[in-house]
Amino acid sequence: MRRADRGFTLLEVLVAMAILAAVLPTVMIAFTTSARSRSTAERETTAAYLLRDKLSEMEALGAPEEGEDQGDFGEGSLFTWATSVASLTEIEELYDVTVRVQWLEAGEQRELAVRTYMAGGGQAGGQDGGAGQGGPGGPQGPGR
Repeated sequence: MRRADRGFTLLEVLVAMAILAAVLPTVMIAFTTSARSRSTAERETTAAYLLRDKLSEMEALGAPEEGEDQGDFGEGSLFTWATSVASLTEIEELYDVTVRVQWLEAGEQRELAVRTYMAGGGQAGGQDGGAGQGGPGGPQGPGR
């Protein structure tokens, strides 16, 4: 019998198994981390859209009511919202508005929040008083 016809030796098979045993856990960790990161990014994106929708809803209703309010986005939703509205004593018909979207992820409470100023007539100032339309300019709080 020629050497080319014999196939793999036991030593070659053992070396291949050792290499596979060394590389496979690293590959599995990479897949798990990737899936977890994708899930986190998906929830944060959903929270950002819900935050924007809630803020737009408040703008459409006109002058916000002072105080705090909270709720959820429907039955079975992972997300809840909370708002805080305070009038500014220095400027009439201008309100300090904070909107938070919260969810539970991996046993940890996550949050995405935005703070803006809103005029009493339904017109919104920019984030933290800047010019332009109000809206979520970036996450704040412990969720990030």
